[in-house]
Amino acid sequence: MGQLKQRQKRSGPVSMGTSIVIMMIALILSKITGQLREILAANRFGFEALNDAFIQGFLIPDFVYEILIGGSIQAALVPTLSGAVGTDEERSTWHSVSIFICFTSILMLIVITVCEIFAPQLMSIFARTDNHALVTSVARTLFPQTFFMML
Repeated sequence: MGQLKQRQKRSGPVSMGTSIVIMMIALILSKITGQLREILAANRFGFEALNDAFIQGFLIPDFVYEILIGGSIQAALVPTLSGAVGTDEERSTWHSVSIFICFTSILMLIVITVCEIFAPQLMSIFARTDNHALVTSVARTLFPQTFFMML
């Protein structure tokens, strides 16, 4: 019984290395499914106005994700977590990561809500198409996706 508790204290519920491997696999699967999405969208919508509306409607939600999440994970979390692997700071690092994720989740909800409200204005600035209503509809559909991609 004492040895089991000692092992759990040392490694925690899931080790840092295992978490990093899971994150790497998830990022690779994300890139593969994103590429598959592009291929299927082109086949489904063709290379005309509908596909153009999909691509333009996708750009702003993707940009919001990359700025708030993609950049922060690469710039803050990965070096922090890799530096804490196998040290005595691993537990406090996980606590810091938890705070960061909670803060980022709240920030993402606020940004997504603002983007949903002002989607027509955002799309009129950034999207150049004749089908503004469709581009706005696509963007409004994809904005909530960025929150779930973050999780």
